[in-house]
Amino acid sequence: MPEAVLVVNRRSATMRIALKSLPICLLLIVNCARSFPSGHDESSRSLTVMALTWLTQATGTRQPRFAYAANSASNNISMYSIDATTGVLTSIGTIGAGTVPRHVVVDAAGRFAYAVNQTSNNVSMYRIDSVTGFLTFTGNIASGTTPYWIALNPAGTFAYVANQTTNNVSMYTVDQSTGVLTSNGAVGAGTTPRGIAVDSSGKFAFAANNTTADVTMYTINSSTGILSFNGTIAAAAAPHGIATDPTGRFGYVANFGGGNISMYTVNQSTGVLTSIGSIALANAFRMAMSPNGRTCYVAAANIAMFGIDQTTGVLTSNGTIAAGTGPSDIAVDQAGKFVYATNQTSNNISMYAINQSTGALASTGTVVTGNTPIGVAIANY
Repeated sequence: MPEAVLVVNRRSATMRIALKSLPICLLLIVNCARSFPSGHDESSRSLTVMALTWLTQATGTRQPRFAYAANSASNNISMYSIDATTGVLTSIGTIGAGTVPRHVVVDAAGRFAYAVNQTSNNVSMYRIDSVTGFLTFTGNIASGTTPYWIALNPAGTFAYVANQTTNNVSMYTVDQSTGVLTSNGAVGAGTTPRGIAVDSSGKFAFAANNTTADVTMYTINSSTGILSFNGTIAAAAAPHGIATDPTGRFGYVANFGGGNISMYTVNQSTGVLTSIGSIALANAFRMAMSPNGRTCYVAAANIAMFGIDQTTGVLTSNGTIAAGTGPSDIAVDQAGKFVYATNQTSNNISMYAINQSTGALASTGTVVTGNTPIGVAIANY
């Protein structure tokens, strides 16, 4: 990374700091912000936000700062700060959700968070403080019956919820100032949809249907966010997790009952999936992609790592690494440095650092959650 200079004016003094590495940069930013005397919270906040904006521009990549876990038996969301160097999580508290929050998602800019509540049949909405990571509740909005998963489009303008009992997908628009959702109706899916994903172009969406063992494909109206049915394609038994790679050329479905991962190519013009086979993996549940598109991480009996062929999209096993008991979801930060997996039986999050050359994971420990954590999400800045 080329040398950059951060100029900070604090009262009448000016500090000129040469920043050659990300860890040093972050340390200086945090220490400088914390050094403001009591009563200057807004000055500290402004400095931190400004420095984080500069940092994103200097590195070209958003950096992870906070993480959130949906605790389905505690009916709350655990909040964490992320160490910029090690990726280790530190608890910063909890905030209430609806009844049985199953999944949580954060928009790409780290402004808003949303939790789907399986039993109260709604979505809890939050605003994220970009300095502290604290969530502020901004209301609930109704979903279909038994909402199971939620996805946002890359621009953060539309949201989609897979409802497993009403067999449909709820559609919402996102207010860009407040983060509040407005219902845009619902569209049919297969039977028992338990996963929903939007591709990186924001043009296509896909729902994994647990009972009908298939994937419903949709096109997205770029102006309204409305989904239009685009066909179905077979998966294997009991699909849960679904994801596309960062280029939007390949799609993958974790089939919990089938004990494998279905692999597809994505037609870049139409959004239609074409099967390219499957690869075995017992208890495949949820998945996440590395930002460079070279590795797929899957929460199964442990955490499985797969290399992605950059031409064909076919997965090749790169081994596994231990997790806690009952891995239930997995998330990768936008900079491709860290991976986090919730463990719903051991009530914790497994933390990992990513080898930048190979994509392999190295454990950095665990952190306690609430009871029965399912979804996990990261706020990047």
